[in-house]
Order: sequence, then C-alpha cells, then structure tokens
Amino acid sequence: MGLVTRLKKTVLKDDRLRIEKTTAKNIPDFLHFTSERHLPIAQIFGDTSRVIFPSVQAYDMFKTFKKLDHSFLKDNNGVGIPLFRIRSVEWNQSNFKEKNKELVYQIFSYELRTLSEVPPYMDGEIVLSNKEVNLYKCIYCDIYKANSSGGTTYFMEFKDDSLGEIPMIHRFQYRDMDTNIYNWNFRWHVKFSPIIENDHYKLGYLNPDTVSLLDAPKIVEDKKLLKVTKNQRFKLVFGHYTSEDSDFFPSSIIKVADFTIGEKEVVPSLGIRDVPVVTKIFSCQCLLIHIIELEKRSGERAINAPYNTPFIMM
Repeated sequence: MGLVTRLKKTVLKDDRLRIEKTTAKNIPDFLHFTSERHLPIAQIFGDTSRVIFPSVQAYDMFKTFKKLDHSFLKDNNGVGIPLFRIRSVEWNQSNFKEKNKELVYQIFSYELRTLSEVPPYMDGEIVLSNKEVNLYKCIYCDIYKANSSGGTTYFMEFKDDSLGEIPMIHRFQYRDMDTNIYNWNFRWHVKFSPIIENDHYKLGYLNPDTVSLLDAPKIVEDKKLLKVTKNQRFKLVFGHYTSEDSDFFPSSIIKVADFTIGEKEVVPSLGIRDVPVVTKIFSCQCLLIHIIELEKRSGERAINAPYNTPFIMM
C-alpha cells in the first residue's frame, strides 16, 4: 500500500473497518453477528505463498517461533498455527478439468486432532505430533479459473462435500467479485480511485433486488426494472480486506494484509479449532482476492511456492 494511503489512514479517523451488526428479519440468521474476528495474512521469508491466521494472537505466537513449533500442540485450540495456506499450482495440461477450466491454486488447511478423534476427512499428512495430538495439513479447496467473453470465474471446489463448489466472478476491467453462498448473493466491493492506490474490499450481503453477475438472464431482466440505486445495493457490510495496515519494515515474517469479519460467537476462538464454516469460506475467498491483487501489480502469477517449505512443513 502506498505511502499516501498510509498517511491518509493515519490522519483521518474513520470507521472504515466497521462491521454492521443486526438481528433484522430480512437478514439471514447466519449473518446476525455479535462479535468480530481479525485474521492477519502473512508472508514468510523463503516462501512466496501466503498464510492466514485465525487471530492476531495466533499470528504473534507464530512470529515469535518463526515456524510450526511443538509448543503449539500444548494448546487445545492450536494458537500459533495458521488457518489456511494458499499456493500456486504449476501449469500442466492435466490441470484443465473441462474446456478452459484450469486448476490454478490450492488452499491447505491445518487440522488439529487428538489421538482419540477421527482424522480429517480430507487428504492430508501429519506435519506435527506428540503423544496426545496430531496436526494435519490437508487440501481444503481447489481453485479453478475459467475465462469467458464476459469476465473471469473462479470455481472454489471444497473437499467437504457439504460445501461443494462455490463460484466467484468478476467482469473484465472491473475488480468487484460476486459470489453465492447458501443461495444468498454477496459481493466483494472495492472503490475505484484514479489518485490513491486502493485495495480495501468491503464484503457485503446484496439486496435481493440487486443484480448479481451470477443471476440467470431472466432474473437480471426482472431486477433491472426495479432500478436499485447504488446506496441500496447492500443490505449489510460484514467484512473487510485491506493491506493498509501491513507491516512497513521487512522481516522474516511480515503481515501483508488483514481480513476482518463478523461472527455470531460472543467470544471467538483464538486458534484453528471452532472457527465457523462461514468464516472459513470467506477467508478462502479473501486469500484468493489477495493473490489476484498481487498478480494485478506484478503482471504474472504471484505465487509459485513449492509444496514444501522449511517454515511451514516440518
């Protein structure tokens, strides 16, 4: 993030990261938030992939040890362990699932299980263990990319069958991303500024009358007749992605962005256990947006890390 934006953010006191909380009946129940979760996104020296942590405390703990440490297993919640890691998939003809649908990224989760608990349902491997618990690294989500005349669609195929495939789509020359979860439409919206570099995305629940890029043509026609204004497009803003508060000075582990999201839990867990599924889904989408922003600036695929790194794998 540019220096001008940093100075602007420091000087102007605003509520740019405010999470709207409501119990209104016209808002889905799973969006009735009472608390917030702050998830730092970090880059580790020697590893060009990115990791997201379930809390600031978890990030600070990891930064202290600079690797996955056995001491993290002493905490039942796994404070210090990343929630997810996203990496690039090297180009290969076999990456194409159908037509132009190409596998471009994979997201790995870290799963903590006691020896008496059932191992994760996803393909994975044990990366840390002691006499009581195992830490698994599992493929959580495959991300496919497909281009069309109208724009680009990313298909997030989750290994959990209950989640299935969740799309994210944006039009060419635009950065907003539309998605649909549990048959509700959402949008990651970023304001355009010709002067100040901006990557602050607001995650919002769309007014049911607002046109989504995922709507069928007939639904689009009907919604356009309603003439929803810009101020009426969102029913609720409940998440924020931004790199405005990233670490300024280089280090072996640096925070490169933040994701803030509302949650229903009164006291959110600090570790990788008991993170709500909705938070996990949007965290994966947030990681994807982070990588897309990197690609936009670099002009090429932003991360090309090997599967194993000395920091994440033990």
